[in-house]
Amino acid sequence: SFDRALVVDDAQTAAMLVANRFHFENNCAILSADRRYPAGGTFETILQMLGRNPNLIVCTLHDASFEGLTLAARLRAADWFPDFHTRIADLGLTP
Repeated sequence: SFDRALVVDDAQTAAMLVANRFHFENNCAILSADRRYPAGGTFETILQMLGRNPNLIVCTLHDASFEGLTLAARLRAADWFPDFHTRIADLGLTP
C-alpha cells in the first residue's frame, strides 16, 4: 500500500508522470481527478486501498483553472477521501 497519493487534474498528466516513473521514485499512487487514470477498472480498487490507510498523505497537482483550484476541496467529497484525518496538500498553480 502507498503512504502517498498524487491526484492530478487529467488522465494525460497522470500517464505522463507514470511514463516518467514518478510513482516509483516517490512511492506514490497517481490518480486523475477525471477518474480516467488508471484505466481498466483499477481506479476504484486503488482508491479503496488508499482510503484504508490512516496515515495517507494526498497531494494535488493542477492548473490555475477554477476546477484546478477547487480540486483539493473536491477530494474531501464522500467518494474520494472523506476521512478528515487525511492530509491533502495543494501543489497546483494559482493565479
